[in-house]
Amino acid sequence: MKYVKICKYLKLYIMPMLLVVSLANAEDIAEQNIVTDNLPAYYPAQFEQVRVINTINSGKNFLEADALHFSIWNNAKVHLLKTEFGNLVDLKPGMVIGFTIKQFGDTSYINEIWELPEEMAPPPQ
Repeated sequence: MKYVKICKYLKLYIMPMLLVVSLANAEDIAEQNIVTDNLPAYYPAQFEQVRVINTINSGKNFLEADALHFSIWNNAKVHLLKTEFGNLVDLKPGMVIGFTIKQFGDTSYINEIWELPEEMAPPPQ
C-alpha cells in the first residue's frame, strides 16, 4: 500500500517539478544564442556560446570558461571590441566571450572568439 502511495506522489508532484526544471534548463541553453545589436560591424548577429573566462593558457591553446575546458585551434581568430583582430594573449580571466566550436577529426576546438561587453555575461550557474 505504501508503495502505491509513493508512486502516486511521484507521478503527481515530482514528475511535473522535474519537467519544469528541465524546461528552465532548455531556456538557459536557448539564451546562449544572444542577439547582438550594439556591437562592432565585424561581430556576428549571434554567438554559438557565451561564457566568462576563468583561465586561459595561450601557449597551450587552452581555455577554461564557466568551469568547462576548451581546446583552442592553432589558427583561431580573435576579435576584440576595439579592434577587428587580436591575439589569444589579449584575452584575460574575467572577460566575457562569445565563440564558435568546430570539429577537427575527433576533437572539438574553439575556432573563433569575440570579446563581449560585461553586461552580456550569462547568469551564474
